[in-house]
Amino acid sequence: MKSKNIVLIISSVFYFYFLNHLYAQDLVTEKNMLSASVLGTSSYLGFTYERLITDHFVAELGIGVLSLGFGATFYPSKIKENKMNFYTGLKYGSRNALSKFFLRNVLRIQLEIIEKKEPVLYVPFGINYPYNDDMNLALDIGPSLNGSTSIYANLRLGFRF
Repeated sequence: MKSKNIVLIISSVFYFYFLNHLYAQDLVTEKNMLSASVLGTSSYLGFTYERLITDHFVAELGIGVLSLGFGATFYPSKIKENKMNFYTGLKYGSRNALSKFFLRNVLRIQLEIIEKKEPVLYVPFGINYPYNDDMNLALDIGPSLNGSTSIYANLRLGFRF
């Protein structure tokens, strides 16, 4: 009986060690992501920098054509490589400040349509697919929180480092 318990304990230790080792291999270890972005926090077209704060939270900063923005992303489960990871969060993109400054002060253009642009504030529901060679692909879509019935989206393709 004693030898059966020892064998059971040793095999359990090896099993859990092996299982934990396999699980750790799947987790994304790179903390930074730089992506080309369409819509989202860059508002139109631009670049997004993302920083993995924890295994579940990511902070985001977007700089785009005449726009800038930021966001926070929550992953219900840990981000794993070569698997689709669901996320949600809150994203904000300002199409006002940079557009007005650039058009008025640099190009000396007054456009009424720019005066009416509202910032983008939306709740994304999306998937992120970090795949081999440190690449990253993400797509999300979500409702506006600006009081309108608009739907916003974001597409990002980039790399992790």
